[in-house]
This record gives sequence, C-alpha cells and structure tokens, in this order.
Amino acid sequence: MIAHQTTGLLLVRDDGPGMVEYIVSTMQSGEGVINIKGIMTEDAYNTIQLVARYLDLDAKYDYSIAIPDGLSGVSFGLPLALNIYGLQNKKKLIDRRDSVLGSTFATGEIDRNGQIHGVKGLKEKAEGLKEKVAAAKFLTISNLICPFENKDELESLDIEGLNIILVENFKEAVEAYYL
Repeated sequence: MIAHQTTGLLLVRDDGPGMVEYIVSTMQSGEGVINIKGIMTEDAYNTIQLVARYLDLDAKYDYSIAIPDGLSGVSFGLPLALNIYGLQNKKKLIDRRDSVLGSTFATGEIDRNGQIHGVKGLKEKAEGLKEKVAAAKFLTISNLICPFENKDELESLDIEGLNIILVENFKEAVEAYYL
C-alpha cells in the first residue's frame, strides 16, 4: 500500500473561515474502487468524481481518500488532485522550511480539462488562516497555491510570511507543489 498526504485550505462549514486540513489517500492493488472516508456535501462528492476522471485513475488499484467531515464546496478539487497525482507518481513534496508537516498548501476548483478556477470566499479563508497561523506557528505554512482568477482578491491581503503562488492550470500547480 502507498499512502500520500496533501494540505488544503478547505471549507468544512458554510458559516466559517477556511481551515487548514489534510487530505490523506492510499492506493493498493485492487479493482479500481474509490472508498471515501468523511461526510461531505453533494458538490464535494461530485468534485471527487471529477478529479478521478481528470486524472484517469488506474483500474488496477483501489483508492481510499480520507477527508474532513463536513466538507463543503469545490475548492478542495486542486488539493485533492495534487494528492492523488502525488500518490500515483510517488512524488516528494517540496519542503521549503524543512518541516515535517510541509509548508505548502492549496485551494482551487479544477475542471475536467485541468484548468484551475477561482474560489468564492478566498479572502475570508485567507483572513481566517492568518489568525490560525498567528496562533499556531508550529504549522510552518509559508506557501499558498491558489487560482490566478483570485489575484485581485488576494492583492488586498497582507499576510506576513505567506508566499502566494497563482496558477491557471493543473500542470502549473504540480510544478509549484512537487519536485
């Protein structure tokens, strides 16, 4: 069995700021079954199916994906796609701060062509993150990969020590996230 973990800026409730959460997945020999662990909305479930089709999951393997309960929305599509891509390709994370937890996280909607689209409420998510990072410095998060479409919204933020990496497609996200 192969396991992989990525970090996403996810919305786990409709009424609050984004949370830094982990997506953990495993892959083992099997028959192409996708097992999802976690409670989510219908749009979140549809995002998992879209990512599976985009990445053309190998039917020789079974995949288990653990997500946080209460997952809502489509903005976890990019971190999920990065997670499964890394799992399939045995990629190593770029670790710009030599942290065990890693220092890069992502948010964004992905479409069936691999284009990354803007997410609603990114400013609120990032502002919520600012408070969390200040309160929990051990997270050592220093890089945010997010949609280019959110550029104007992000320019109004001043989050000290957070490098924002704007991407328009999945290939650019992979280059930013992996070695």
